[in-house]
Amino acid sequence: MTSSRLARWTLMLITLAATEVVAGPVKIHLEGTLTGHAGEPTFDGVYPVTVRLWNGGTDPIITVDTVRVSVIKGMFRTHIGPYAVLAREMFSTRKSLSFQFPDEPEISPRTPFLRMAPSGEIHCSPIRLSTSAMPVTDAGTRVRLGLADQSKPAVGILLSMSSRQIELLDASRPGLVEKYDFDSLTALDISTRFRRHGQVGLIAGIAVGAIVGYTMGSGEEDDLSTSKETKRAFDSFAGAILGGLTGYLLGNSVTTDRWQSLPIDRVRDRAR
Repeated sequence: MTSSRLARWTLMLITLAATEVVAGPVKIHLEGTLTGHAGEPTFDGVYPVTVRLWNGGTDPIITVDTVRVSVIKGMFRTHIGPYAVLAREMFSTRKSLSFQFPDEPEISPRTPFLRMAPSGEIHCSPIRLSTSAMPVTDAGTRVRLGLADQSKPAVGILLSMSSRQIELLDASRPGLVEKYDFDSLTALDISTRFRRHGQVGLIAGIAVGAIVGYTMGSGEEDDLSTSKETKRAFDSFAGAILGGLTGYLLGNSVTTDRWQSLPIDRVRDRAR
């Protein structure tokens, strides 16, 4: 076989493969709102939801059993994937996504696609979900407990919860596990956002360090090799590095929670 004929066959094979696949690995972007079934605001927190990708058939193309959607002030934004590439014949013009919360029917209507990029990224119209459920209180959730026999709330990482006992990994003393009688529980708050402020400290430290370094370099003098302004610039640069490092370490040591109170009667039902 001549080299020109081999090149033509190679080109035909590449073209055929390109027509069989419409995209790269599938990545689905999810963005929208979550409310109660009557349209009322829902609790902030993390909700498990099953997501299915449809093409108009009776069976979904992709099923993702547990997607954890983090909701803040009724809004969420996340993405799932990547999944295997999808062939052209697996799609029709009726592409859509469906969502289903545990022990609830599938939300209707399904969410249609806006577009699917050649890279495999799927973008949908804004998603509107509703549920009567509360956020998850699985092991690993950061919680704050109000207790009848303690004036100060207990804060830590939830390890287990039953109708008899709650186990927390103490936040102030890592490695220490505290056990509390469930009947003494008067309030339960979950952390919907736990943040460290290292990035803010880094930026603030750089700015402050640069200013301080430049100010402290005011006593510099010209010499044969370096001008006074060059020396002050070096002082400012050194101050920015030291200030940024110090600010990052200090900022990362500061943490804040955004607490969301859950109704204690429903918490008791869940524990049972």
